[in-house]
Amino acid sequence: MKQLEDFLKRHIPMGGKLEWTQLDVEAAFIAGFEAAKDRTITIVSGGGACPEQYWGATDNGDSVYIRFRWGGASLHIGNATVYEKDYNDPYRGYFQDGELEAFVKEAGYKFIPLF
Repeated sequence: MKQLEDFLKRHIPMGGKLEWTQLDVEAAFIAGFEAAKDRTITIVSGGGACPEQYWGATDNGDSVYIRFRWGGASLHIGNATVYEKDYNDPYRGYFQDGELEAFVKEAGYKFIPLF
C-alpha cells in the first residue's frame, strides 16, 4: 500500500485536479496491483465441477470470484480479472487436491477457506 500512497502523493497536485498521462495511469495500476498482493482472500462458499466456482471477499471488502473451467482458472476481484492460469487440459473443470490454495497463493494473495 505504501507504494501506491507514495505514487499518489507525487501525482495529485495540491489543488486536487488530476491530469495524468497514459504512463501515469499505467504506473498507478502497477502500484495498485502490487499493493493489493499483500491482501487476504477469504472464501465463504463454493465447489462443484465443470465449472468449479468459489465466492468470497478480500480483507478490504472487495468481492472475489474464482472459477475453473475448460482447463483454466481465473481469479476476479471486483469487476477485474486479476490472475489466470492454464492447466493444459481443456476437458478439466475442477481443481485437484491443493490446487485452489496454490492458485490463490500464486496470484499473490493469502488464502483463508471458511467452508
